[in-house]
Amino acid sequence: MRSLNWKLNGALLLIVLIAVALMAYLTNLNTASEFRQMMMGRGYMGGQMMASPEITEEDVLDQVNDSLWKAGLITAAVALVTGLILTRQITRPVKALITGARRLSKGELSYRVKTSSSDEIGELADSFNSMAATLEQVEQSRRQLTADIAHELRTPLTIIEGTVEGILDDVFEADNEHLNSIKEQTLLLTHLINDLRDISLAESGQLTLNVQSTDIVDLAERVISSYQPNAGEKNIRLDMSSPISSPEIEVDPVRIEQVISNLLRNAIHHTPAGGSITVTLGRVDNSLELSVSDTGEGINPDDLPHVFERFYRSGTSRSRNEGGTGLGLAIAKQMVEAHGGTVTVESTPGKGSTFRISLPVKG
Repeated sequence: MRSLNWKLNGALLLIVLIAVALMAYLTNLNTASEFRQMMMGRGYMGGQMMASPEITEEDVLDQVNDSLWKAGLITAAVALVTGLILTRQITRPVKALITGARRLSKGELSYRVKTSSSDEIGELADSFNSMAATLEQVEQSRRQLTADIAHELRTPLTIIEGTVEGILDDVFEADNEHLNSIKEQTLLLTHLINDLRDISLAESGQLTLNVQSTDIVDLAERVISSYQPNAGEKNIRLDMSSPISSPEIEVDPVRIEQVISNLLRNAIHHTPAGGSITVTLGRVDNSLELSVSDTGEGINPDDLPHVFERFYRSGTSRSRNEGGTGLGLAIAKQMVEAHGGTVTVESTPGKGSTFRISLPVKG
């Protein structure tokens, strides 16, 4: 029986049946024994009536009541033992869950409840283990995030501190070069803080979207135009292809612009001089797809599942000196998902990568 309700009802029915059957058996056995003794007391011997004291109705009732009391007490004892055994089988997984909850509350997030039950309590145990696994993962993520933030903040703060100390100790001159270095690091810190705020709001479901009808082609062209100078500095060709005309879509233009900017910034960073980046817009069923393809270094297959994780930098890009906060792709993913869309990546090492976002189109 997989249902706890059926188990409880079945246990109750089993106890009742055992009690009734046992009581009937013992009553019949005792009554028969007492009846034989009465008959012998009346002098039935070999089919002949013998002289004997007369047995009254009260004597018979007393004997029957005595038999019933004995049978009832024995039946109650058996039913109690049976009930305790069945109750123990049912409550054992509940006690295991209580123990698990207590250990979980003490911070033992790796603790898991072991139960072979397949009823509602078994489902509850599975849900408990799933919750514990999620909490453990969240705790690991929190610790990793704290360590990552400390690492990301340490580098620019160290540079600022070292430069200022050098100027104060007359090791460096307070010229434009050193002041610009301080300004760049403060801008980097501001960018990091803003990125952390955005991803925190998105992950907590508190990101406010100002949704409005937006011409996605016009928006994409404006973002691409703003990145043409950056691409030109590295001699990278940046093009756009859109077989659809005036595809208006209900989105937050500021957030989608941020998504496209992050994807373009990432593509330019990983594409060598002489390469190309292509932005493509198209309609697929009830979705609008925008892809950013580059001819860059590509992504290692081992790194591919992690590219949307916070602060993750693959291969040689893990160095702070190569720019970025390591949050751009994570923010892009959160922004797209906040619109009810999806973001995926395909890559071949040495040939480039394609990031594709899909946004739902109403009507």
